[in-house]
Amino acid sequence: MTETTMKTTSDQTDFGNYVSLLKPRVMSLVVFTAAVGLVVAPGSMNLVLAFASVLFIALGAGASGSLNMWWDADIDRIMKRTQDRPVPSGKVSANNAMLVGLWMSVISIGMLGLASNWVGMDAQRANALLGLRPDASSDELVRAHKDMLEKYAEDEIKRGEVEAAYDVLLMKSFNRRTKGESVKNEVKYADVVPAVDKIKASLPPWAREAGKSLPAGPRFAAPSRETTTRAGALFGALALVTLLQGFAQPEGVENPTGLEIAAALGATVWFMNQKRVSIGRAAALAFGALVVGSVVGGAVQGWLRVDIVPFAGISSPSTIVSEFGILSLFIAAACLD
Repeated sequence: MTETTMKTTSDQTDFGNYVSLLKPRVMSLVVFTAAVGLVVAPGSMNLVLAFASVLFIALGAGASGSLNMWWDADIDRIMKRTQDRPVPSGKVSANNAMLVGLWMSVISIGMLGLASNWVGMDAQRANALLGLRPDASSDELVRAHKDMLEKYAEDEIKRGEVEAAYDVLLMKSFNRRTKGESVKNEVKYADVVPAVDKIKASLPPWAREAGKSLPAGPRFAAPSRETTTRAGALFGALALVTLLQGFAQPEGVENPTGLEIAAALGATVWFMNQKRVSIGRAAALAFGALVVGSVVGGAVQGWLRVDIVPFAGISSPSTIVSEFGILSLFIAAACLD
């Protein structure tokens, strides 16, 4: 048997141990349960969102299996039934099992939340759904709520969204009043001046003018379902290609991922521009997000040191850094304005 064949067999064995770490039989039961729930639930669901939901539910189940093996490693070494599991048998280190579980948990929870609208309804989306201006009065809100319920009398899903939007705007109006912020003239006690306006009025004229000339900082906003789906599919594909390259390259050989990063940067600028962000501002925000992701990825690589001890078959530091860069760009494309 040649050295290359032995290395390939070893890599396949390592990969199989990491698959066992996720408890695939338990994952299959969780996936089956989620799929049945989607099928029997009332209403309809976008097929892409349904697939994404089931996929990230499966990742979450695998993450729990990995964390379970890490936590119970000392007990598993004693029990005859569990002695051959990857962690107690020494095929996978306890630290690697913990890292795999934590990393997959972050991915599954974050992506499942975005794919299934976990971020919830915000005021901007609520106003758009009810056809209201941001400064609409309480009377206008009530009328729009009633009209939309009549419009979607036969659509239970839409009626649920209308109710959620109404609740969000009603709570926003209540919070503004309890904080003493000004409201529309037709509302009683509308003579309270917002605290921000008081601070602005107390500043000297030159400071107010200088403040007007400053560019607005980045603002996080809940992404729309369409943006999340499109961006998730694109950035997920780029992250997958980068990961596969990391698996495929030989140990000690660095494979640059510049093409994937460039594509992710361009996609981030495009998604922001679709939200009416100027090209210059979008490029600056995208570059900033890449820097943040690269710094975080570099810190993780400095801790893992995959160039010395390969992690889950990956020995390229650039793969780890690029994955975090792509993740940061995805968040910027979906959530930054």
